[in-house]
Amino acid sequence: MTRHTDCYHCGLPVTDPGRWQVTIDGCARDMCCPSCKMVAETILAGGFNEYYRLRTGTSGQAAPEQNRNSFTRYDDHLYQAEFVRATTSSQTQQDNELEAILVVEDIHCAACCWLIEQALKRLDGLSDVIVNLSTHRVTVYWQPERLLLSTIMQQLQQLGFTAAPYLPHLEQTRTESLNRQQLLRLGVAGICMMQVGMLSIALYAGAFQGIAANHEHFINKLAFFFTLPVVFFAARPFFKGALRSILVARGNLFRLGMDVPISLAIVAAFFSSVATLFTQQGEVYFDSICMFVFLLTLARYLESRARQQQDQQLYQHPVPATCELVSDQQTLTVATTELQNGNHICIKPGATIPADGIVIDGSSTVNEATFSGEQAPQHKRPGDNVYASTLNCDGSLIVEVTHCQQQSRFATINRLMENNRLERPQLTPLIDRIAGFFTFVVLCIAAATAYYWLQQGNPHWLEITLAVLVVSCPCALSLATPSSLAFCHRALRAAGLLVQSPQVIERCTSINHVVFDKTGTLTLGKPHLTQSYFFSERPDNATLELAKALENHSEHPIALAFAHIHTDLVASGVTIETGQGIEGTINQQRYRLGNAAFCATFCHQRQPDITGTNPHGSTVWLVCEQQWLACFFLADSPRPDSAAVIQQLQQQGKRISIMSGDQHDAVVQLATELGIENATANMSPEQKSAALQALQNSGEQVLMVGDGINDMPVLSRADISVAMANASDLAKIGSDSILLVESLQPLLSLFSHSEKTRKVIRQNITWAITYNFTALPLAACGLIPPWLAALGMSASSLLVTANALRLKTINMPRANTTDTTSDNNLRSPMPDRA
Repeated sequence: MTRHTDCYHCGLPVTDPGRWQVTIDGCARDMCCPSCKMVAETILAGGFNEYYRLRTGTSGQAAPEQNRNSFTRYDDHLYQAEFVRATTSSQTQQDNELEAILVVEDIHCAACCWLIEQALKRLDGLSDVIVNLSTHRVTVYWQPERLLLSTIMQQLQQLGFTAAPYLPHLEQTRTESLNRQQLLRLGVAGICMMQVGMLSIALYAGAFQGIAANHEHFINKLAFFFTLPVVFFAARPFFKGALRSILVARGNLFRLGMDVPISLAIVAAFFSSVATLFTQQGEVYFDSICMFVFLLTLARYLESRARQQQDQQLYQHPVPATCELVSDQQTLTVATTELQNGNHICIKPGATIPADGIVIDGSSTVNEATFSGEQAPQHKRPGDNVYASTLNCDGSLIVEVTHCQQQSRFATINRLMENNRLERPQLTPLIDRIAGFFTFVVLCIAAATAYYWLQQGNPHWLEITLAVLVVSCPCALSLATPSSLAFCHRALRAAGLLVQSPQVIERCTSINHVVFDKTGTLTLGKPHLTQSYFFSERPDNATLELAKALENHSEHPIALAFAHIHTDLVASGVTIETGQGIEGTINQQRYRLGNAAFCATFCHQRQPDITGTNPHGSTVWLVCEQQWLACFFLADSPRPDSAAVIQQLQQQGKRISIMSGDQHDAVVQLATELGIENATANMSPEQKSAALQALQNSGEQVLMVGDGINDMPVLSRADISVAMANASDLAKIGSDSILLVESLQPLLSLFSHSEKTRKVIRQNITWAITYNFTALPLAACGLIPPWLAALGMSASSLLVTANALRLKTINMPRANTTDTTSDNNLRSPMPDRA
């Protein structure tokens, strides 16, 4: 029987009863750590309420020989499945490597980031660690055969940081718990500040009108008791941060965090006031302490809330913990994490869809604003695609799962956003080094100020020194760039553009040339047959079936033109020549389907003359070794907004070009229709890359928009690369940003918002530097009291964050799209042959 001092889940000792509890069978059960609490909540959320009544022992009793450390559960592969994945670090390029994202809410400044990175990098087997100040997330890459995740978690705890796995679907719960803790500290500091403030009014009045010594001493005692919870509870995070910073810095004073001067100020003011209370000689600063702690706690709470808003839209419909599985005409409640591809699930009205899938029964409308930003629900019927984290509105649906939770489009976008946050802009490391150096300078100035005023015999030397320690704020300098970029990326994502590299915003303002691919970029990428010419004695349908059999192995848009044809023929030995065509064997005969040059090198017969046909669009030829079999004319419509976007880009002074592998007539026709003067056709991937390099050599700053594998070389060479929503996986992985909607409109938002972001970053940096270089001398001269210094420091960080909040929204017209959630988005490879 589990004792009341043991964890109800694993059986390990509970060192802090009442801190982590889960209500099981109507009773509050103590847990030893947040991990056990989370596992227990997951078990209950999955509908397995009988687990704790039917088990024969606690989870920890199964292996009593294990180290009684709660971190060992992080080494369990089943537990790791939700937040650990195999990957390759961009910095180390190591094989057999694992990646995990951890949430660490005790990060407050650039020095905290440096401490975590330096401490974890000492672990043998850790390939890389990246700390993001603006999101409070730590991404670790390690080699599992040399290092355990539990060792990493334990090391973070020894540093004084509280870490937990980053689980998007549980992020809201974790955020609410954090907000409650912050509000409690803020409330205690605020209430005590008001009480001490009222007592201080009596002391200030007594200083002018006179007050009895015993009354003054009694009031100071009351203020002391009200200050105790402020110092020992509300200010505790500052002390923990300062102690952690001092221990890990190991004498490197240039890496001390801003919590060090804050804590020094609080401790010095408090014990100086206590000494005055007993000696009844000198000044007390209880009111300044309470106001100082309250203002700083308020500033950090507001910063935290602003940071949480970055993900608010993405998680407006979190993936549910459970769903209804349809099996053998019965409905079972199962955990969402247990879903597999091919399962059938029932989605009731008002429920959030837990996985990507295809509707097989029912009709409803689905709110897909999570991805497209479009609030109008989209009608769904059998055969349509639905996506995880979208909301089913008014009808029941039976959905066949095609991509479970971890492989869903929602999870893919989330991973891409996290990868984007991991990269630091070029300006950030320099600013972080300046901020770390600035803390050391503040301590030196504070010591010099105290010495100077002591020598001058100024009785207010301590008050002046406290003001110096308090007034400076390198936090504002550290937040200037990342906070602005974070809100900019969030706004662009809402507009339909996912930024994968922070360098995009920095480079975008210098772009003066935009290069487009044609098929699937300026056009819809949905070609259709307009005319066919047959040159053999085969029946026309039989020839079309040959083309269909070959295109069954292709995911290029051209294959869509033959989608309506039914055939039982199967092609084998299929090879695809990027930018040329496809070749395969059907009934022991080799065939080629592609452009004229590709087919002419294969067929011995002379190419038929079709010059008098005056075709519109592209031509695709079908040949065997003996003869030319057919010529198909394909047409592809321009995107509805292509002309308007091109016109607005030209009005902004940007030159526009088309680089396409398609045929000359089709490219020229589209360029004329869209008003583009510079258009080049019949280009191979190598030719596109060489042409773009020539533009760069002439001084052009180029943004490239493409969608296919043959665009990979030119996308990687461009100053900024943008992949279309229906682009191949390789094109998306190698691009700097991805369009999430079937529209080019977000490109306009990218240019306009990048310029606005650049201005905001400059404003933030200018303000942070100006404030610190102005406030510090004034405080050293004794012109700023401690309470005003606290207000100024808090306002400095809040002003930077508030200024960055202006980037939350984009004042641009929404993209008018016909299909904002194509099934190819973020998944289907589509090599571009034309």
